[in-house]
Amino acid sequence: MNLRQDQHALPFPTAEPEALGIPSQAILDFLRALSQHEYRLHALMLMRHGKLCFASAAAPYTLHTPHRVFSVGKSILALSLYFALQEGKLSLDESIAPYFPEYLTADHPLCALTVRDLLTMRSGQASDPFPAILDDLDADLFRLFFQTPLTEAPGTLFRYNNTIPHIVYALVERATGVPFQTYQWERLCQPLDAPLFALTNSQGQYNPVPMSMSAVTLMKFAQFYLQEGVWEGQSLLDAAYIREATKLQTTTGQVGNFAEYGLQIWRNAFGGYRMDGGWGQYAIVLPHEDLAAVILSDMPDSAFALTAFEQQLLPQLKPAPLPPNPTTYATLQTVAQSMTLAPQEGRAASPRQMEWFDRWYWIAERKQHVRFTAAGEELLLTFQTDSQVEVFHCGLQGQWISNPQHMLVTPERTVDNGVFDMDSDACLLTGAWQADHCLEIASKSLGAMGEYLYRFTFTTQGFTLHYPSRVCRGGPNLQDAVCLHAERSESFDD
Repeated sequence: MNLRQDQHALPFPTAEPEALGIPSQAILDFLRALSQHEYRLHALMLMRHGKLCFASAAAPYTLHTPHRVFSVGKSILALSLYFALQEGKLSLDESIAPYFPEYLTADHPLCALTVRDLLTMRSGQASDPFPAILDDLDADLFRLFFQTPLTEAPGTLFRYNNTIPHIVYALVERATGVPFQTYQWERLCQPLDAPLFALTNSQGQYNPVPMSMSAVTLMKFAQFYLQEGVWEGQSLLDAAYIREATKLQTTTGQVGNFAEYGLQIWRNAFGGYRMDGGWGQYAIVLPHEDLAAVILSDMPDSAFALTAFEQQLLPQLKPAPLPPNPTTYATLQTVAQSMTLAPQEGRAASPRQMEWFDRWYWIAERKQHVRFTAAGEELLLTFQTDSQVEVFHCGLQGQWISNPQHMLVTPERTVDNGVFDMDSDACLLTGAWQADHCLEIASKSLGAMGEYLYRFTFTTQGFTLHYPSRVCRGGPNLQDAVCLHAERSESFDD
Protein backbone atom coordinates (compact mmCIF):
# COMPACT_ATOMS: atom_id res chain seq x y z
CA MET A 1 0.00 0.00 0.00
CA ASN A 2 2.06 2.90 -1.22
CA LEU A 3 2.06 6.40 0.14
CA ARG A 4 2.33 8.29 -3.10
CA GLN A 5 1.97 11.73 -4.56
CA ASP A 6 -1.63 12.06 -5.72
CA GLN A 7 -1.61 13.23 -9.32
CA HIS A 8 -5.27 14.27 -9.43
CA ALA A 9 -5.68 18.01 -9.83
CA LEU A 10 -5.56 19.85 -6.52
CA PRO A 11 -7.27 23.21 -5.93
CA PHE A 12 -4.26 24.92 -4.34
CA PRO A 13 -1.19 26.69 -5.72
CA THR A 14 1.96 24.65 -5.16
CA ALA A 15 5.61 25.20 -4.33
CA GLU A 16 8.57 23.09 -3.32
CA PRO A 17 9.07 22.96 0.46
CA GLU A 18 12.30 24.99 0.47
CA ALA A 19 10.57 27.91 -1.26
CA LEU A 20 8.26 28.11 1.78
CA GLY A 21 10.99 27.83 4.40
CA ILE A 22 10.36 24.12 5.01
CA PRO A 23 13.36 21.84 4.50
CA SER A 24 12.48 18.73 2.53
CA GLN A 25 14.50 16.95 5.19
CA ALA A 26 11.97 18.04 7.83
CA ILE A 27 9.09 16.38 5.98
CA LEU A 28 11.30 13.36 5.37
CA ASP A 29 12.12 13.12 9.08
CA PHE A 30 8.44 13.37 9.98
CA LEU A 31 7.46 10.62 7.55
CA ARG A 32 10.28 8.37 8.71
CA ALA A 33 9.25 8.86 12.34
CA LEU A 34 5.72 7.75 11.46
CA SER A 35 7.03 4.80 9.47
CA GLN A 36 9.29 3.64 12.30
CA HIS A 37 6.30 3.81 14.65
CA GLU A 38 4.31 1.70 12.14
CA TYR A 39 1.86 4.57 11.98
CA ARG A 40 -0.98 3.78 9.58
CA LEU A 41 -1.03 7.02 7.59
CA HIS A 42 -3.83 7.46 5.05
CA ALA A 43 -3.11 10.99 3.84
CA LEU A 44 -0.80 13.92 4.51
CA MET A 45 -1.08 17.48 3.19
CA LEU A 46 1.11 20.43 4.13
CA MET A 47 0.54 24.08 3.20
CA ARG A 48 2.41 27.26 4.12
CA HIS A 49 1.89 30.83 2.97
CA GLY A 50 -1.12 29.63 1.00
CA LYS A 51 0.83 27.12 -1.09
CA LEU A 52 0.79 23.34 -1.03
CA CYS A 53 4.22 21.76 -0.72
CA PHE A 54 3.37 18.13 0.05
CA ALA A 55 0.27 16.05 -0.65
CA SER A 56 0.21 12.27 -0.55
CA ALA A 57 -2.29 9.49 0.09
CA ALA A 58 -1.93 5.82 0.92
CA ALA A 59 -3.60 3.48 -1.54
CA PRO A 60 -6.40 2.62 -1.81
CA TYR A 61 -7.22 6.08 -0.45
CA THR A 62 -6.70 9.21 -2.50
CA LEU A 63 -6.65 12.85 -1.46
CA HIS A 64 -10.20 13.08 -2.86
CA THR A 65 -11.64 9.98 -1.16
CA PRO A 66 -14.24 10.69 1.55
CA HIS A 67 -12.76 9.62 4.88
CA ARG A 68 -14.16 9.46 8.40
CA VAL A 69 -12.96 12.47 10.40
CA PHE A 70 -14.82 11.79 13.68
CA SER A 71 -14.57 14.73 16.11
CA VAL A 72 -12.91 16.96 13.53
CA GLY A 73 -16.54 17.47 12.55
CA LYS A 74 -17.17 19.38 15.79
CA SER A 75 -14.86 22.21 14.71
CA ILE A 76 -16.49 22.38 11.28
CA LEU A 77 -20.02 22.17 12.66
CA ALA A 78 -19.24 25.10 14.97
CA LEU A 79 -18.43 27.32 11.99
CA SER A 80 -22.13 27.41 11.10
CA LEU A 81 -22.90 28.62 14.61
CA TYR A 82 -20.37 31.44 14.16
CA PHE A 83 -22.25 32.50 11.04
CA ALA A 84 -25.44 32.58 13.14
CA LEU A 85 -23.60 34.77 15.67
CA GLN A 86 -22.49 37.08 12.87
CA GLU A 87 -26.06 37.39 11.65
CA GLY A 88 -27.31 38.24 15.13
CA LYS A 89 -29.38 35.08 15.47
CA LEU A 90 -27.48 33.90 18.57
CA SER A 91 -25.08 35.19 21.20
CA LEU A 92 -22.42 33.22 23.04
CA ASP A 93 -23.58 34.05 26.53
CA GLU A 94 -27.31 33.51 26.18
CA SER A 95 -29.11 30.46 27.59
CA ILE A 96 -30.03 27.64 25.23
CA ALA A 97 -33.34 27.13 27.08
CA PRO A 98 -35.59 29.22 24.77
CA TYR A 99 -34.60 27.04 21.83
CA PHE A 100 -35.57 23.74 23.46
CA PRO A 101 -38.86 24.38 25.29
CA GLU A 102 -40.06 20.80 24.84
CA TYR A 103 -37.10 19.55 26.89
CA LEU A 104 -36.33 22.39 29.33
CA THR A 105 -38.95 23.52 31.82
CA ALA A 106 -38.33 26.71 33.78
CA ASP A 107 -36.82 24.83 36.73
CA HIS A 108 -34.60 22.50 34.70
CA PRO A 109 -30.93 22.88 35.76
CA LEU A 110 -29.83 22.99 32.10
CA CYS A 111 -31.62 26.33 31.72
CA ALA A 112 -28.38 27.83 33.05
CA LEU A 113 -26.43 26.32 30.14
CA THR A 114 -25.18 29.01 27.75
CA VAL A 115 -24.08 28.68 24.14
CA ARG A 116 -20.48 29.25 25.29
CA ASP A 117 -20.80 26.52 27.93
CA LEU A 118 -22.00 24.16 25.24
CA LEU A 119 -19.12 24.95 22.88
CA THR A 120 -16.52 24.59 25.64
CA MET A 121 -17.78 21.16 26.77
CA ARG A 122 -18.90 22.49 30.16
CA SER A 123 -22.46 21.20 30.24
CA GLY A 124 -22.22 20.06 33.87
CA GLN A 125 -22.86 16.44 32.89
CA ALA A 126 -20.33 13.86 34.01
CA SER A 127 -21.42 11.12 31.65
CA ASP A 128 -21.47 11.13 27.87
CA PRO A 129 -24.71 9.55 26.64
CA PHE A 130 -23.39 9.17 23.11
CA PRO A 131 -22.48 5.42 23.34
CA ALA A 132 -26.21 4.65 23.26
CA ILE A 133 -26.32 5.43 19.54
CA LEU A 134 -23.51 3.01 18.76
CA ASP A 135 -26.17 0.32 18.94
CA ASP A 136 -29.13 2.37 17.75
CA LEU A 137 -28.54 4.75 14.86
CA ASP A 138 -32.05 6.11 15.29
CA ALA A 139 -31.84 6.96 19.00
CA ASP A 140 -33.31 10.34 19.96
CA LEU A 141 -30.10 12.38 20.24
CA PHE A 142 -31.74 15.35 21.92
CA ARG A 143 -33.50 13.31 24.58
CA LEU A 144 -30.25 11.49 25.34
CA PHE A 145 -28.59 14.81 26.07
CA PHE A 146 -31.33 16.52 28.04
CA GLN A 147 -32.09 13.49 30.20
CA THR A 148 -28.47 13.09 31.32
CA PRO A 149 -28.25 14.37 34.92
CA LEU A 150 -25.92 17.17 35.98
CA THR A 151 -23.16 16.70 38.53
CA GLU A 152 -22.14 20.35 38.72
CA ALA A 153 -23.37 23.71 37.50
CA PRO A 154 -23.03 24.36 33.75
CA GLY A 155 -19.90 26.33 32.89
CA THR A 156 -17.87 24.79 35.73
CA LEU A 157 -15.76 21.89 34.43
CA PHE A 158 -14.61 20.61 31.05
CA ARG A 159 -16.10 17.17 30.37
CA TYR A 160 -15.89 15.87 26.82
CA ASN A 161 -19.37 15.06 25.53
CA ASN A 162 -20.12 13.63 22.09
CA THR A 163 -23.81 14.53 22.11
CA ILE A 164 -23.04 18.26 22.25
CA PRO A 165 -22.66 18.52 18.44
CA HIS A 166 -26.27 17.43 18.04
CA ILE A 167 -27.39 20.28 20.29
CA VAL A 168 -25.15 22.72 18.41
CA TYR A 169 -26.67 21.89 15.03
CA ALA A 170 -30.22 22.05 16.44
CA LEU A 171 -29.43 25.39 18.08
CA VAL A 172 -28.36 26.84 14.72
CA GLU A 173 -31.38 25.40 12.96
CA ARG A 174 -33.87 26.68 15.54
CA ALA A 175 -32.26 30.10 15.89
CA THR A 176 -32.06 30.75 12.13
CA GLY A 177 -35.23 28.99 11.02
CA VAL A 178 -33.28 27.35 8.18
CA PRO A 179 -32.68 23.57 7.90
CA PHE A 180 -29.16 23.06 9.17
CA GLN A 181 -27.73 21.31 6.13
CA THR A 182 -29.08 24.07 3.90
CA TYR A 183 -27.63 26.73 6.16
CA GLN A 184 -24.23 24.99 6.31
CA TRP A 185 -24.17 24.48 2.55
CA GLU A 186 -25.02 28.07 1.69
CA ARG A 187 -22.71 29.75 4.23
CA LEU A 188 -19.74 27.41 4.14
CA CYS A 189 -19.63 24.36 1.89
CA GLN A 190 -20.73 26.02 -1.34
CA PRO A 191 -18.39 29.05 -1.15
CA LEU A 192 -15.43 26.78 -0.34
CA ASP A 193 -16.53 24.03 -2.77
CA ALA A 194 -16.03 21.73 0.21
CA PRO A 195 -18.54 18.86 0.28
CA LEU A 196 -18.97 16.86 3.45
CA PHE A 197 -21.23 13.97 4.36
CA ALA A 198 -23.10 13.11 7.55
CA LEU A 199 -26.11 11.05 8.60
CA THR A 200 -29.69 12.07 9.25
CA ASN A 201 -31.50 9.47 11.33
CA SER A 202 -35.09 8.28 10.94
CA GLN A 203 -36.26 11.05 13.30
CA GLY A 204 -34.80 13.67 10.99
CA GLN A 205 -31.94 14.46 13.37
CA TYR A 206 -28.63 15.42 11.74
CA ASN A 207 -25.72 13.41 13.13
CA PRO A 208 -22.29 15.02 12.60
CA VAL A 209 -20.39 12.30 14.47
CA PRO A 210 -19.95 10.00 11.44
CA MET A 211 -19.00 12.98 9.25
CA SER A 212 -16.69 12.21 6.35
CA MET A 213 -14.81 14.35 3.87
CA SER A 214 -11.73 14.16 1.71
CA ALA A 215 -8.28 15.34 2.74
CA VAL A 216 -8.65 18.16 0.20
CA THR A 217 -11.93 19.31 1.75
CA LEU A 218 -10.45 19.20 5.25
CA MET A 219 -7.50 21.30 4.08
CA LYS A 220 -9.96 23.91 2.78
CA PHE A 221 -11.54 24.13 6.23
CA ALA A 222 -8.08 24.35 7.82
CA GLN A 223 -7.20 27.21 5.47
CA PHE A 224 -10.52 28.92 6.26
CA TYR A 225 -9.58 28.88 9.96
CA LEU A 226 -6.00 29.97 9.20
CA GLN A 227 -7.22 32.85 7.01
CA GLU A 228 -9.68 33.84 9.74
CA GLY A 229 -12.80 33.56 7.66
CA VAL A 230 -11.39 34.89 4.38
CA TRP A 231 -11.79 32.82 1.23
CA GLU A 232 -10.48 33.79 -2.20
CA GLY A 233 -10.03 37.35 -1.03
CA GLN A 234 -13.54 37.71 0.36
CA SER A 235 -14.31 37.91 4.09
CA LEU A 236 -17.12 35.42 4.66
CA LEU A 237 -16.86 35.31 8.45
CA ASP A 238 -15.64 38.08 10.74
CA ALA A 239 -12.15 37.25 11.99
CA ALA A 240 -13.26 38.04 15.55
CA TYR A 241 -15.30 34.82 15.66
CA ILE A 242 -12.35 32.66 14.58
CA ARG A 243 -10.11 34.37 17.13
CA GLU A 244 -12.66 33.86 19.88
CA ALA A 245 -13.10 30.20 18.93
CA THR A 246 -9.40 29.41 18.90
CA LYS A 247 -8.24 31.25 22.01
CA LEU A 248 -8.05 29.55 25.42
CA GLN A 249 -11.58 29.18 26.73
CA THR A 250 -11.09 26.46 29.34
CA THR A 251 -8.46 24.14 30.75
CA THR A 252 -9.30 20.47 30.67
CA GLY A 253 -7.42 18.93 33.57
CA GLN A 254 -5.25 17.02 31.10
CA VAL A 255 -1.69 17.72 30.00
CA GLY A 256 0.26 18.50 26.84
CA ASN A 257 -1.75 18.80 23.64
CA PHE A 258 -4.96 18.02 25.53
CA ALA A 259 -4.65 20.66 28.27
CA GLU A 260 -6.44 23.56 26.58
CA TYR A 261 -9.71 23.90 24.68
CA GLY A 262 -11.34 26.68 22.73
CA LEU A 263 -14.82 26.60 21.21
CA GLN A 264 -15.16 23.07 19.83
CA ILE A 265 -11.45 23.04 18.95
CA TRP A 266 -8.25 21.94 20.70
CA ARG A 267 -5.22 24.15 21.37
CA ASN A 268 -1.75 22.72 20.76
CA ALA A 269 0.94 22.74 23.42
CA PHE A 270 3.37 23.72 20.62
CA GLY A 271 1.29 26.69 19.48
CA GLY A 272 -1.76 27.19 17.36
CA TYR A 273 -4.76 24.89 17.44
CA ARG A 274 -6.18 21.84 15.74
CA MET A 275 -9.28 20.00 14.66
CA ASP A 276 -8.91 16.58 16.26
CA GLY A 277 -10.78 13.37 15.49
CA GLY A 278 -10.50 9.82 16.76
CA TRP A 279 -8.03 7.34 15.27
CA GLY A 280 -5.74 10.08 14.03
CA GLN A 281 -7.68 12.68 12.04
CA TYR A 282 -6.01 16.07 12.40
CA ALA A 283 -6.08 19.50 10.84
CA ILE A 284 -3.22 21.40 12.53
CA VAL A 285 -3.27 25.20 12.19
CA LEU A 286 -0.27 27.32 13.21
CA PRO A 287 -1.06 31.02 12.62
CA HIS A 288 2.38 32.11 13.85
CA GLU A 289 3.94 29.99 11.09
CA ASP A 290 1.18 30.61 8.51
CA LEU A 291 0.99 26.83 8.16
CA ALA A 292 -1.72 24.16 8.00
CA ALA A 293 -1.32 20.39 7.94
CA VAL A 294 -3.88 17.64 7.38
CA ILE A 295 -3.24 14.12 8.67
CA LEU A 296 -5.69 11.26 8.10
CA SER A 297 -4.92 7.89 9.60
CA ASP A 298 -6.16 4.79 11.40
CA MET A 299 -4.25 4.54 14.68
CA PRO A 300 -5.32 3.81 18.26
CA ASP A 301 -2.32 5.75 19.65
CA SER A 302 -2.77 8.52 17.13
CA ALA A 303 -1.32 11.30 19.30
CA PHE A 304 2.10 10.07 18.22
CA ALA A 305 1.57 12.06 15.00
CA LEU A 306 1.35 15.27 17.05
CA THR A 307 4.55 14.38 18.90
CA ALA A 308 6.38 13.59 15.66
CA PHE A 309 5.10 16.81 14.07
CA GLU A 310 6.35 18.84 17.02
CA GLN A 311 9.72 17.10 17.30
CA GLN A 312 10.63 16.41 13.69
CA LEU A 313 9.01 19.04 11.50
CA LEU A 314 8.26 22.12 13.57
CA PRO A 315 11.81 22.92 14.80
CA GLN A 316 13.14 22.93 11.22
CA LEU A 317 10.75 25.60 9.88
CA LYS A 318 12.48 28.79 8.74
CA PRO A 319 10.98 32.29 8.41
CA ALA A 320 12.42 32.85 4.93
CA PRO A 321 12.79 30.75 1.78
CA LEU A 322 15.66 28.28 1.70
CA PRO A 323 17.97 27.48 -1.20
CA PRO A 324 16.64 24.69 -3.40
CA ASN A 325 17.74 21.23 -2.31
CA PRO A 326 17.01 18.99 -5.30
CA THR A 327 18.83 15.96 -3.87
CA THR A 328 16.85 15.81 -0.62
CA TYR A 329 13.64 16.77 -2.38
CA ALA A 330 14.13 13.85 -4.79
CA THR A 331 14.72 11.56 -1.80
CA LEU A 332 11.49 12.83 -0.24
CA GLN A 333 9.63 12.00 -3.44
CA THR A 334 11.14 8.53 -3.50
CA VAL A 335 10.21 7.86 0.12
CA ALA A 336 6.66 9.01 -0.57
CA GLN A 337 6.50 6.48 -3.38
CA SER A 338 8.01 3.57 -1.48
CA MET A 339 6.52 3.80 2.03
CA THR A 340 4.22 0.85 2.67
CA LEU A 341 1.60 -0.29 5.12
CA ALA A 342 0.85 -3.95 5.98
CA PRO A 343 0.67 -6.29 4.27
CA GLN A 344 4.09 -5.92 2.69
CA GLU A 345 4.20 -5.47 -1.05
CA GLY A 346 3.43 -8.61 -2.98
CA ARG A 347 5.78 -10.40 -5.29
CA ALA A 348 5.34 -12.97 -8.01
CA ALA A 349 4.54 -16.43 -6.71
CA SER A 350 7.49 -18.81 -6.45
CA PRO A 351 7.35 -22.33 -7.94
CA ARG A 352 6.64 -23.64 -4.44
CA GLN A 353 3.75 -21.23 -3.98
CA MET A 354 2.36 -22.11 -7.40
CA GLU A 355 1.84 -25.65 -6.13
CA TRP A 356 -1.16 -24.40 -4.15
CA PHE A 357 -2.81 -22.93 -7.25
CA ASP A 358 -5.28 -24.37 -9.74
CA ARG A 359 -6.53 -26.91 -7.21
CA TRP A 360 -9.91 -27.17 -5.56
CA TYR A 361 -10.25 -27.17 -1.81
CA TRP A 362 -13.34 -28.11 0.20
CA ILE A 363 -14.49 -26.08 3.24
CA ALA A 364 -16.95 -28.47 4.84
CA GLU A 365 -18.20 -25.93 7.39
CA ARG A 366 -19.37 -23.59 4.63
CA LYS A 367 -20.05 -26.27 2.01
CA GLN A 368 -17.87 -24.37 -0.43
CA HIS A 369 -15.19 -25.29 -2.90
CA VAL A 370 -12.31 -22.81 -3.24
CA ARG A 371 -9.67 -22.39 -5.93
CA PHE A 372 -6.70 -20.02 -6.31
CA THR A 373 -5.63 -19.00 -9.81
CA ALA A 374 -2.69 -16.80 -10.80
CA ALA A 375 -3.51 -14.25 -13.49
CA GLY A 376 -0.54 -11.99 -14.17
CA GLU A 377 -0.18 -9.52 -11.32
CA GLU A 378 -3.45 -10.53 -9.75
CA LEU A 379 -4.82 -13.54 -7.95
CA LEU A 380 -8.30 -14.96 -8.51
CA LEU A 381 -10.15 -16.65 -5.64
CA THR A 382 -13.18 -18.67 -6.69
CA PHE A 383 -15.75 -19.72 -4.09
CA GLN A 384 -18.28 -22.22 -5.44
CA THR A 385 -21.34 -23.87 -3.95
CA ASP A 386 -24.06 -25.92 -5.63
CA SER A 387 -25.97 -22.76 -6.43
CA GLN A 388 -23.47 -19.91 -6.58
CA VAL A 389 -20.04 -18.98 -7.90
CA GLU A 390 -18.17 -15.94 -6.56
CA VAL A 391 -14.85 -14.77 -7.99
CA PHE A 392 -12.69 -12.26 -6.11
CA HIS A 393 -9.86 -10.34 -7.76
CA CYS A 394 -6.88 -9.69 -5.51
CA GLY A 395 -4.02 -7.40 -6.46
CA LEU A 396 -0.35 -8.26 -5.99
CA GLN A 397 2.80 -6.17 -6.20
CA GLY A 398 1.18 -3.66 -3.86
CA GLN A 399 -1.84 -3.12 -6.12
CA TRP A 400 -5.43 -2.97 -4.85
CA ILE A 401 -8.27 -4.33 -6.99
CA SER A 402 -11.90 -3.38 -6.45
CA ASN A 403 -14.58 -6.00 -5.86
CA PRO A 404 -18.34 -5.46 -5.60
CA GLN A 405 -18.63 -7.29 -2.28
CA HIS A 406 -16.66 -8.54 0.72
CA MET A 407 -15.16 -11.98 1.00
CA LEU A 408 -16.75 -14.28 3.63
CA VAL A 409 -17.92 -11.38 5.84
CA THR A 410 -20.80 -8.92 5.96
CA PRO A 411 -19.57 -5.33 6.23
CA GLU A 412 -20.57 -3.38 9.31
CA ARG A 413 -22.88 -0.42 9.12
CA THR A 414 -22.57 1.20 12.51
CA VAL A 415 -22.13 4.82 13.50
CA ASP A 416 -18.75 3.88 14.92
CA ASN A 417 -17.47 2.36 11.70
CA GLY A 418 -19.29 3.16 8.50
CA VAL A 419 -18.78 5.98 6.03
CA PHE A 420 -22.35 6.18 4.89
CA ASP A 421 -21.91 8.20 1.74
CA MET A 422 -20.00 5.33 0.15
CA ASP A 423 -20.81 1.79 -0.96
CA SER A 424 -20.14 -0.32 2.13
CA ASP A 425 -20.46 -3.56 0.14
CA ALA A 426 -17.56 -2.77 -2.20
CA CYS A 427 -14.04 -3.63 -1.09
CA LEU A 428 -10.48 -3.63 -2.41
CA LEU A 429 -8.11 -6.58 -2.08
CA THR A 430 -4.34 -6.86 -2.11
CA GLY A 431 -2.19 -9.85 -1.22
CA ALA A 432 1.35 -10.81 -0.31
CA TRP A 433 3.16 -14.07 0.33
CA GLN A 434 4.66 -14.04 3.83
CA ALA A 435 6.29 -17.44 3.23
CA ASP A 436 6.07 -20.23 0.66
CA HIS A 437 3.14 -21.71 2.56
CA CYS A 438 1.50 -18.50 3.89
CA LEU A 439 -0.56 -16.04 1.84
CA GLU A 440 -2.04 -12.92 3.46
CA ILE A 441 -4.79 -10.91 1.81
CA ALA A 442 -5.92 -7.54 3.11
CA SER A 443 -9.43 -6.29 2.40
CA LYS A 444 -10.30 -2.63 2.82
CA SER A 445 -13.58 -0.90 2.21
CA LEU A 446 -13.51 2.80 1.51
CA GLY A 447 -16.79 2.82 3.41
CA ALA A 448 -15.04 1.77 6.66
CA MET A 449 -12.02 2.85 8.63
CA GLY A 450 -10.36 -0.50 9.28
CA GLU A 451 -9.69 -3.61 7.27
CA TYR A 452 -9.89 -7.39 7.25
CA LEU A 453 -6.87 -9.68 7.09
CA TYR A 454 -7.16 -13.20 5.64
CA ARG A 455 -4.28 -15.56 6.37
CA PHE A 456 -4.13 -18.77 4.31
CA THR A 457 -1.67 -21.38 5.58
CA PHE A 458 -1.19 -24.20 3.09
CA THR A 459 -0.20 -27.83 3.61
CA THR A 460 -0.16 -30.77 1.24
CA GLN A 461 -3.57 -31.76 2.60
CA GLY A 462 -5.27 -28.37 2.27
CA PHE A 463 -5.17 -25.01 4.03
CA THR A 464 -6.22 -23.27 7.23
CA LEU A 465 -7.79 -19.83 6.97
CA HIS A 466 -7.89 -17.27 9.78
CA TYR A 467 -9.77 -13.98 9.44
CA PRO A 468 -11.46 -11.56 11.87
CA SER A 469 -15.22 -11.67 12.24
CA ARG A 470 -15.42 -7.87 12.23
CA VAL A 471 -13.44 -5.06 10.71
CA CYS A 472 -10.19 -4.31 12.59
CA ARG A 473 -9.36 -0.75 13.52
CA GLY A 474 -5.82 0.48 13.96
CA GLY A 475 -4.54 -2.23 11.64
CA PRO A 476 -5.52 -5.81 10.98
CA ASN A 477 -5.23 -8.44 13.69
CA LEU A 478 -6.31 -12.02 14.06
CA GLN A 479 -7.26 -12.11 17.72
CA ASP A 480 -10.52 -14.02 18.18
CA ALA A 481 -10.35 -14.88 14.49
CA VAL A 482 -12.66 -17.21 12.64
CA CYS A 483 -10.77 -20.39 11.73
CA LEU A 484 -11.75 -22.50 8.73
CA HIS A 485 -10.12 -25.71 7.54
CA ALA A 486 -10.10 -26.83 3.92
CA GLU A 487 -9.09 -30.15 2.41
CA ARG A 488 -7.89 -30.98 -1.05
CA SER A 489 -10.85 -31.94 -3.21
CA GLU A 490 -9.34 -34.38 -5.68
CA SER A 491 -12.66 -35.48 -7.13
CA PHE A 492 -13.71 -31.88 -7.79
CA ASP A 493 -10.35 -31.29 -9.50
CA ASP A 494 -11.23 -34.02 -11.91
